[in-house]
Amino acid sequence: MKIEIAGIRDKEIGCLLYVNGQEVIHQAKHSPTGMEWGYGGSGPADTARSILMMVISESKVTNMLYQQFKWDFVAKWRGDRIKEIIDLGKWLKKQKH
Repeated sequence: MKIEIAGIRDKEIGCLLYVNGQEVIHQAKHSPTGMEWGYGGSGPADTARSILMMVISESKVTNMLYQQFKWDFVAKWRGDRIKEIIDLGKWLKKQKH
């Protein structure tokens, strides 16, 4: 399963992300101020978790894998506009799930 992620960072509204054209809703766990990308902090952790919660139906799997997803993808995104296609099925197999 491939997913297309697109995002924009705006100084006034923060980070907006879309997976396959659908807006990602911030699932707050670490960052009360919202989603982020480009480093390894709490905002990117919430971004990774929110993306996985949207595309994986099992919350247990999401909670086990979102930190690795953050390091493998979200922390590496640079700039105020992002666009990436991720082969999530391939990535999940590498995680043994």
